[in-house]
This record gives sequence, structure tokens and C-alpha cells, in this order.
Amino acid sequence: MFNIILFGAPGSGKGTQAKLLADKYNLHHVSTGDLLRSEVTTGSQLGLYIKSIIDQGNLVSDQLIFRVLEEYIIRHKDNTEGFIFDGYPRRECQCAALSGILSEWGGDVNLVLLLEVPEEIIIKRLLNRANLEMRVDDNIETIKHRLDIYVETTMPAIEFYRKWHELRLDTYGKKNGEFHAIDNSGDDIFETFNAICKVIDSIKS
Repeated sequence: MFNIILFGAPGSGKGTQAKLLADKYNLHHVSTGDLLRSEVTTGSQLGLYIKSIIDQGNLVSDQLIFRVLEEYIIRHKDNTEGFIFDGYPRRECQCAALSGILSEWGGDVNLVLLLEVPEEIIIKRLLNRANLEMRVDDNIETIKHRLDIYVETTMPAIEFYRKWHELRLDTYGKKNGEFHAIDNSGDDIFETFNAICKVIDSIKS
């Protein structure tokens, strides 16, 4: 399997790029946000609890996300060429958990991508999305709160993978465990997509 982690702040375009990459490389797009929202639509007690957390701009607990994620991987691991993880891991402690799940079936993290977008562009994108989709979790207060959480909790995970990349280069060489930062501040999604594809193709060749 070829497995990718896609990092980026809320509004950085992770979901769009993940779907394009999943289609091109026959990967399962694993969006923890979509998985959780799917639970919300069921109207279950768990779904209502998740909704209250998301609406406040907070993060769902590690234990709950891990359970939902593991069940998804088990269901789809036999009919895919790999996974692209969008929104997980969000914390440094989740990095080891993801590696543990993948290693059970001989998998690994092959590529970590970071979509870089200035904060002012992110805020503009999310406010526009709120107007178009009527999403109650995309108002200025919760947007800024979510960006603060991203800096405090997810940036350490990103730095973990930067160091992980350096260690893997020393041990395995450039064809394994690569880390790449990609600029996604422009409006042309396919320019970013093509840049990512070049990275993936260079690793898989």
C-alpha cells in the first residue's frame, strides 16, 4: 500500500486535494471530519455529542477518532492501493497510533504533505464557505479558535514528521517516508494538484 498524510490548517484545501489524489492513485480518502459528520447525520446520541463539539470549534477526543478511523481502515484495506489521511493525525500522540494501525497489515506512512496557506487567505476562504454552505461552525470566532487549536496541537505533529523524515532519510534513503511542503495559497487547485503529483510520482517511480 501507498499511504499519504495530508496536513494543513482548516481552509487550506486538504479535502479538495485529497479527493483528487484518491481518484488518480486509487487511494481511499480518509477524512476524519467526514467520518464524524456522517455520524452526526444519524442523529444518534453519539452524533449529537460530536455535533456539539464541532459547533464550538473544538476537537473530538483522540479515543473516539481512533475508534472510528480503525473501523474504517479495517473495512477498506483489502480493496485499495492505499489511504490518504485528511485530518488525522491532528496531535503528535496520534502519529504512533496511525503507524500502529497500518503496521498490522504491513503498511507504513510513505509520504507526508503539508499544504501551506497564509492565515488571512484561510479566514477569507472559510467565511466564503460559510455563506455558501450555511455551516454554523464557520463563523469568525470559531475560525480563529480552530486556527489557534491547529497551531497548538497539530503543528507539533507536523514537526514530528519533519524530524521523522530526516531520520528515515538517514536509515532508508529518499524513497521512503518523505515530507514535502506545498504552497496552496493560489486559486488554481490543479496547479497545486500537479505539484503534488510530481512529488508522488518521483517517490513511486
